[in-house]
Amino acid sequence: MVFLYPEEDEVKGSACLFTALLKKCSERNVFALCRCISRRNYPPRFVALVPQTEEVDEANVQISPAGFNVIYLPFADDFRTLDPPRCPYASQMQVNKMKEIISKLRFKYRSDAFENPVLQKHYRNLEALALDMVAPEEIEDLIMPKVEQIDQRLGPLVQEFKDLVYPEDYNPDTKPAAKRKTADGGGGASEKKPKVELTEEELRAHVQNGTLGKLTVPVLKDACKQFGVRTTGTKKQELMDALTSRLADGGGGASEKKPKVELTEEELRAHVQNGTLGKLTVPVLKDACKQFGVRTTGTKKQELMDALTSRLGS
Repeated sequence: MVFLYPEEDEVKGSACLFTALLKKCSERNVFALCRCISRRNYPPRFVALVPQTEEVDEANVQISPAGFNVIYLPFADDFRTLDPPRCPYASQMQVNKMKEIISKLRFKYRSDAFENPVLQKHYRNLEALALDMVAPEEIEDLIMPKVEQIDQRLGPLVQEFKDLVYPEDYNPDTKPAAKRKTADGGGGASEKKPKVELTEEELRAHVQNGTLGKLTVPVLKDACKQFGVRTTGTKKQELMDALTSRLADGGGGASEKKPKVELTEEELRAHVQNGTLGKLTVPVLKDACKQFGVRTTGTKKQELMDALTSRLGS
């Protein structure tokens, strides 16, 4: 869920419009149905803008800010019938026993009674360094629970609660039974699945038919090693892009490199205007960024597309 609020510095008049819309939606107890495109080249989604008014406490300290909660609405094919598992319910005796335990553990909370143990240890180290001490003083971690005091307060309540909740033969220290091997001795972690090796013709057919996505990540990694294809990462899309750029136009193995695809500024600008940048591979997008001096925040395909769109879209 996303929280929406105005930014007057970027969009003049947004605060006035935002306040009026928030006020009317809150008065009428309704939400706004909108179409949301969170980033460039992202598909639109239907969202509900649920108003949230500002709340302050007695000291006039803000508890919750004013704005809209952006809730993404599902499409029709996202609805499905769920059959949640039936979970056991606690009996009234179990609930009452837990209430007794909670009442015994209550105490008056004060925020200034708990010091940050990391900061206190840092201060002790500085003090020992300044005073030329052999070792810093030990600190008491006030965040850790006081087990002895808790046991004294609860007394037999913990055991009584366990007797009500767990069966008689329950032992939390018992280790689970080891998995039995199959009758033929196969299976298990010790038996490795044989590697699936692809020939160059099979891999080239996958590239031409657009069926690389049916291969698993380990198979794609082995194919990259087998044909000497360098990759920029280990994600499936990056492996597919690397293999496609090497083998799509008849490129061979490790010794044969595919020539770079250089785009003119007019061709690249046409891709931006037509929204077809996604059809280009990651290496082509990287070369285009270097060619036109476009700085990027990363090497992922969407980041490269966003950088080129922001530079050439206008």
